[in-house]
Amino acid sequence: ASQVKDRYDKFLLTLPEVVGHGVGYSQSGSDEVVIRLFVKKATQAARQAGSLILDGVRVEVQETGEFHLL
Repeated sequence: ASQVKDRYDKFLLTLPEVVGHGVGYSQSGSDEVVIRLFVKKATQAARQAGSLILDGVRVEVQETGEFHLL
């Protein structure tokens, strides 16, 4: 999943509302590893990105608000 995330890095960052992405276990509670998209706001367009499957790895959306570097 990490390799897929890295391969699609630039594409993922162009999706609506995306402020970052990572790899982790599915929010569904399963042991499935997914690419997690962190979005400012879970708009309709942002949630549609949650239906993506990239090279067999499912993408999930998590609303986080904006990220600020300190």
